[in-house]
Amino acid sequence: MATKKTKFECRIDKVNLKAPKDGETREVMLTVCGLDVDTVANLTSDKKGVAKAIAGMKQAAAGGNAKMELPGKPGEYHFEIGIPKKSSHKMQGVIKKLRVVELRYREMSIGANSSSGLGGGATVVTPIAIGTGAWDVKAILGDATIYEDGSAMFEVPARTPVYFQALNEKNQVIQTMRSWATLMPGEQMSCVGCHEHKNQVPLSGNPTSMAMQAGLQKLQPFYGPPRGFSFTKEIQPILQRHCVQCHNAEGEAKEFVLTAEPVLDPGSKRNWSRAYLTLTQTKEGQSRGQANELVNWISNSSQPSMIPPQYGGSTRSKLISMHEAGHKEVELSREEFDKLCAWIDLVVPFCGDYIEANAWNEGELKAAADRMELRRQMDQIERKSIKAMVDSGQGI
Repeated sequence: MATKKTKFECRIDKVNLKAPKDGETREVMLTVCGLDVDTVANLTSDKKGVAKAIAGMKQAAAGGNAKMELPGKPGEYHFEIGIPKKSSHKMQGVIKKLRVVELRYREMSIGANSSSGLGGGATVVTPIAIGTGAWDVKAILGDATIYEDGSAMFEVPARTPVYFQALNEKNQVIQTMRSWATLMPGEQMSCVGCHEHKNQVPLSGNPTSMAMQAGLQKLQPFYGPPRGFSFTKEIQPILQRHCVQCHNAEGEAKEFVLTAEPVLDPGSKRNWSRAYLTLTQTKEGQSRGQANELVNWISNSSQPSMIPPQYGGSTRSKLISMHEAGHKEVELSREEFDKLCAWIDLVVPFCGDYIEANAWNEGELKAAADRMELRRQMDQIERKSIKAMVDSGQGI
C-alpha cells in the first residue's frame, strides 16, 4: 500500500549512539529521513551535508494492522540509557541498577502548602507531602540492571510520566533525574545525546552496548505491583515493629515520637502522622518541613543546576547510617531497609494517592469525585481516538 512520507532533516548518527570519549569528535553526513506508517526511518537519501551528529530518539510507527497497546495497558515503551560508571573517580563501579518511578498527576485542587529554595518558590495544591517534599504521588515501577558498560534497556508502560534513579548495591539512590519523560505506545527513546558535551559526537566503530546485546529487560518489581508510595502503608508499619516501643509519648525516647497519631494540617487539608512530622522536622502550623541530618532529602525547590552524586537522600541520612551501626540492636529485613531508603529517595511522600489522609468537607469530597469522573471520561475519549487512528492506518 502506498503511503505518504513526511521528510525532515535528521541529525542522528546511524552508525552508533554510544557516548563519546572525552575530547574525541568527528564529522558525519547529514541525511534526510523519511517516516511513514510502515517504517521507522529511511536513511537512504543521497542528500548530504556536514553536521555534528547528535544522538536522538526514534519513534516506531504503527501501521493499519500494527499491534498497538492502547492507553492504560503496558506498551511498547523502550529506553536505552547510558550511565557512565565513572561519573567521578569515587563513583566508579558504584551504580548497579536503574530505578524507574512513575508520577501520578492530581485531578483536583484542594488544600495547599508551599516550598522555597535555590530553585525558587511555589504553592503546591492538593499536597501529598510537606511543602519541600514530593510534588506528585510516586509509584516505583521497578528496577533494571545496569551492565558493566553503563547501559540498560527496558520496557515500561506507555503514556506514563517516568523518571530514573541510579542505585548502588544497597538500593540507595546515588543520582536522581529531576525531570521526566513520557512516550507513546511503540515509541523508543535513547537517553544518549543530552548528557554529553554539545560539541562532541561518538567515534565510529564503538561496540554495541551490552544492554542492546542482552535485549529488552522487564523491570524487577519493588515488593509487589506498582502502587503509590504511602508513608502510612509502607513506613509506619516498620516504625510500629521496631521503634514505637521507645519512641512514644511515654517512652524513654519521648522527645522523638514516631507514633501513627494523626495530626491535622488545616492549610494542606491533610492528616499527617506524628511520626511523619517528627522525621521531617515539621512543626505544627508550618507545613514546609526541613531536610535534616536524620532524614536528608532533595527539596522540590532545589538548585536548578546539575547536582553532584549523593547530593541528598538515604546515603546522606543518619536514620540509615544509625541502623547500619546497630542502633539499639534493631534488625531490619531487606524489604524494610529498602522501603526506608526509597521513602527518603522519593523525597519523603506521605500519601499514596490524592484521596489518602484527606481532611476535606462534604463539598470538597464531591468536587474531588467529580474531577476524577471527568478524568475517566476524558481517558475513554482518548482511548477511542487512538484506536481510530491506528485502525485508519495512520502512524503515531
